[in-house]
Amino acid sequence: LNLYNQKIGPKLIQLIKEFKLLNTDEVYNNLISEMENSVFLMPLLSTNNNISGFALIEYNNKKYACMFSNMDEFSKWYKDYELNFMFYSIKEISKIILSKENDIIDGFIIDPYGINMVFDRELIEKRNI
Repeated sequence: LNLYNQKIGPKLIQLIKEFKLLNTDEVYNNLISEMENSVFLMPLLSTNNNISGFALIEYNNKKYACMFSNMDEFSKWYKDYELNFMFYSIKEISKIILSKENDIIDGFIIDPYGINMVFDRELIEKRNI
């Protein structure tokens, strides 16, 4: 498996584009269904080979975890592939964001330098993502 060339979720990107245009319950439900069947690249911060947390991006004065649909999108954000990253499902990251221990991460952004789909804590809770 060559992760540098792997395309993860091209159908997901199309559904995000449709959702941004149409914003209907049907498109949203299809989007969430596809998200639940996808995994995302998530960059991790590390110091001396010890992982210390997710790489965050500030957007509208809030901090969001970066999630990338593929290596091309990841490389728009970070050019050095030596950065640590892991694959996470939407349920895994939502659980972390909604946990009582989390007082830092306000949500997540899929492809912040591409499609830029923002899911804040309120939306995650409201839509049960």
